[in-house]
Amino acid sequence: MWILTKNFIDLHDCYLASVGRSLLLAQSFEQNCKFVCLIWDLGDAFESKTISDVEQLPDYSALLLKRFLGTVIQRFGSRYPIKREQYEILERAREARNYIAHEAGTPCLYYNTHEPIIEALPQLRTNITALAEGDNLVSGWSYMIQEKDFPPAGIRQNYVHEITSYILEPLEDYV
Repeated sequence: MWILTKNFIDLHDCYLASVGRSLLLAQSFEQNCKFVCLIWDLGDAFESKTISDVEQLPDYSALLLKRFLGTVIQRFGSRYPIKREQYEILERAREARNYIAHEAGTPCLYYNTHEPIIEALPQLRTNITALAEGDNLVSGWSYMIQEKDFPPAGIRQNYVHEITSYILEPLEDYV
């Protein structure tokens, strides 16, 4: 069936604004994961002599960056020495990313009432929080790789709350 936007109520617009904002977070998480894994894999490739010449970097990097997010997360858990809790955070964030990318808009597809959206809000909030926790973790790793320093404590401590609040702000009258 078609999406009949003329039947939308204000809550649809607020909900979809939050879903759109959450897609930004989903892309941040995925790109951060791929970047960190790429850097770690390139280090391994040089150590194992899989790559012996800098000229091979662009092609090898392009190949690594084409991996799906699930594959990247599995590499974190099986190849690199991260804590089990960190792996679980990444896995929950991956699942949350998939929910946001593939399911979060469903309450707006065929309904012109507020009930399906109101019912979906707790699940949306839970998934946004899980995704923010995963992005916070890999953003910290990315920062350490790029800046050769620990991430600023204030950002790490406040990030999940701040990004979640920003994403859900259009829905503040409903959450």
